[in-house]
Amino acid sequence: MSKINALRIINLNYNNNSIKISDETFHMNGESTLLSLRNGGGKTVLVQMMTAPFVHKRYRDTKDRPFESYFSTNRPTFILVEWVLDGGAGYVMTGMMVRKNQEIDQEEAHEELEIYNFISEYDERCDRDIYHLPVIEETSSGKKLKGWGGCKKCLEELKKENRGFFLYTMNQPAQSRMYFEKLKEYQINYREWESIIKKVNLKESGLSELFADCRDEKGLVEKWFLDAVESKLNKESNRIKEFQNIVMKYVKMYRENQTQIKRLETIREFREMSANLEYKVEEYVQITKDRQDMEEEIAFLRQKLLQLSRDAGLKQQEFLEELEELEKGLRRIEYEKLSYEIYQKEEEREKHAREWGYFSLENSRLEKELEALELQKHILECGKVKGMRKAALEECQTIESQLAVSRQSEREKEPRRKELGAKLLGYYQWKLSEQEALLEEKDRELTSQNRQEKEWKQKQADWQEELSKANTRMGSLQAQITSYDGVENAFVQKYTVSLERNILGNYEDGVLEQEELREQELYATLEKSIRENIRDRE
Repeated sequence: MSKINALRIINLNYNNNSIKISDETFHMNGESTLLSLRNGGGKTVLVQMMTAPFVHKRYRDTKDRPFESYFSTNRPTFILVEWVLDGGAGYVMTGMMVRKNQEIDQEEAHEELEIYNFISEYDERCDRDIYHLPVIEETSSGKKLKGWGGCKKCLEELKKENRGFFLYTMNQPAQSRMYFEKLKEYQINYREWESIIKKVNLKESGLSELFADCRDEKGLVEKWFLDAVESKLNKESNRIKEFQNIVMKYVKMYRENQTQIKRLETIREFREMSANLEYKVEEYVQITKDRQDMEEEIAFLRQKLLQLSRDAGLKQQEFLEELEELEKGLRRIEYEKLSYEIYQKEEEREKHAREWGYFSLENSRLEKELEALELQKHILECGKVKGMRKAALEECQTIESQLAVSRQSEREKEPRRKELGAKLLGYYQWKLSEQEALLEEKDRELTSQNRQEKEWKQKQADWQEELSKANTRMGSLQAQITSYDGVENAFVQKYTVSLERNILGNYEDGVLEQEELREQELYATLEKSIRENIRDRE
């Protein structure tokens, strides 16, 4: 007889959801095992869960604990029992996946629970044994049980990929019978669990109560069987006659039952033979339905893709139009930038013109000062020469008078004459050197004035050249202004924008800056809208 090797329970809540078993495995190792827990620790729950995969629906409940009360959510609960087969034939795992039925309708009768039972055969550890059943997934926060749909899909894939894995829908009677018949192949008989094990575990201390007054086989027969037989006998009637009637009834019933038994065996054999066919038919119907659903979904997706393609085309056209409008706005901003540069150049030209006027006036003033200085120089030179002539005449008269006196006595006045000659010679030499120094100083002043005059003439020539360049630039800028006026008129007529100028033909202060800020806000809004459209299409 097969022996229990391990018990694994995943996601089980009991004691009014106050205690939860997330994922727990009990290793029996095919031997007699004692589970020692405190009162309320879950001994009866474990026995009830361990018994559930091997009994029919009506045997799953205990006296005070209905099996359905353990399941109140849409999350699946797994009850897995691994058996060691006799003769070293390997292992077999019997499992139950159960949850509360999510399609309960008060007007229609439905099962309270959705139950899938499965059986897995294997010789060694693999991905479908009790320890590696792929219903737990690793996440960043730890291990997590998959949802009902994911677990069901996983079991169906195991059934398709492995010949040793069998899946049964217990809400369908035919598949339920196939499941219990499959258990018999492993010497797991549901009748033993329902008649003996279930009876012992109906309530707390059931086994002790069963054998409380039955210490041996005799006590067990007398206590449990003879009382039941005696309670069925009619003590007031003739026992022999009653026995004859019973025998006649038995013979008659036996003859009647023979036909019924043969008929029942025939019907059972037919059902057993047709159960697999019924499962295949149901599977074919399900596949056909899935195919129709898939075709409808593909048709819907095709229409959806066509609609999305058309919408994408319209969005692309709108995007191109918006892009063209943005390019026009960019060109307009470039025109405004050029206009701003033109006004700056115009201001520079006016500044240069003012500087040129200032330099011209300064040049005229310096020329007049130069002429005045030249006149003053000539006057001073003339005055100086006149003074020198007057002094020379006076000195000549003095000398002539002295000469006349000296002639009176040449001999007496010869020494005096020589002394006066030496003094006059020294005086004239001093005056000559002084005049030469003054003349050199005047020459230096004249040279400096000539150099300044050349510099002013060079500056005047440079100013004339800059003025010519400024006039040329002003003509080019005037042409650009004329072109800008045309573009501005076209822009104003097309977009009905008010760009007013004052009487001098200039924009008011801050108008272009406000328009630039408004265009930047509009551009930012359009860019955000385009990005949202692109994100929606993705």
